[in-house]
Amino acid sequence: MSKPVSELDLETLTSPNKSIFHLINWMQGLELLHWSMQCEHCPNVDMEFKKKRDIADKFAWRCPVPACRSTTSIRAGSIFQEFPKVSLAIWMRFIQKWCEDKLITEIQNELRVVGFVGKKTLSAMCRLMRRLCDFKLIDVPVVPMGGASAILEMDESCFRKTPKYGRGRRPKPIWVFGIVQTDVRPAIGYMTVVERRDQATLLPIIERCVLPGSTIHSDQWAAYRNVHHLPNIVHHGTVNHSQNFVDPTTGVHTQHIEAYWSRKKAKLRRMRGCLPTDLESYLKEFMWRERYCRTSNEGLQNMLKYITEKYCM
Repeated sequence: MSKPVSELDLETLTSPNKSIFHLINWMQGLELLHWSMQCEHCPNVDMEFKKKRDIADKFAWRCPVPACRSTTSIRAGSIFQEFPKVSLAIWMRFIQKWCEDKLITEIQNELRVVGFVGKKTLSAMCRLMRRLCDFKLIDVPVVPMGGASAILEMDESCFRKTPKYGRGRRPKPIWVFGIVQTDVRPAIGYMTVVERRDQATLLPIIERCVLPGSTIHSDQWAAYRNVHHLPNIVHHGTVNHSQNFVDPTTGVHTQHIEAYWSRKKAKLRRMRGCLPTDLESYLKEFMWRERYCRTSNEGLQNMLKYITEKYCM
């Protein structure tokens, strides 16, 4: 995808009164759909782009060999074949609204100008987007971080929904461990769900996530006692939260990561929580957004570019 995507162009091309041919052509120009397709039945035969009125996309690839004449969807080999009943216009608007960090109900309402999509389908599409975030973070790892002169902060936080009015069975706590860079505003970091908060669990994660020469700050949780022995840590500063938020002598604090947790939990509250099995995927989405989606337009450019790289190149 060589040229930037205009949100105005996207909304114009996906409007109900616009021919789908223009949208398809535009998507091909962005390499979201293939410009050409070879017949899978006839070796080295290029298929033709033809009108097909009896399908939702109105166009398809058709083999020119008279004895074959097989057809292939224009979505073949693209992300859009994942949900073939969702129109291309809705698909593109959905990606735009997802990059705007809209909730599923908000996305559904805003998509009504181009068509209706059920919440179950939208939820599955959002799950696919989170999977793409995960793939991106594998391709371009966010850790290790820090290094000489860098100050990191680490903490663990409980992510669970409190029963309404304090009644009912309390759900099992889900603990998330995180490390943030404090030289970026707002801080960006790394998070992962952990089964335990002991040294055996946390120290290997810290060692894997931190570059040589790093200074790291934390509270005085028992599992952190031997952090200063890790090879990449030059200094481990602590603050006793039972007495101070900021150590009066050293100035050590963990306010950046506390604010970091607050932002992530605020999003989950807007969503009214998530399934415990989905939390890790949401953490991946949060980490992707803070790096590649600082504005909705930046997120749209980056996500469409990555979709092109992952599917059509």
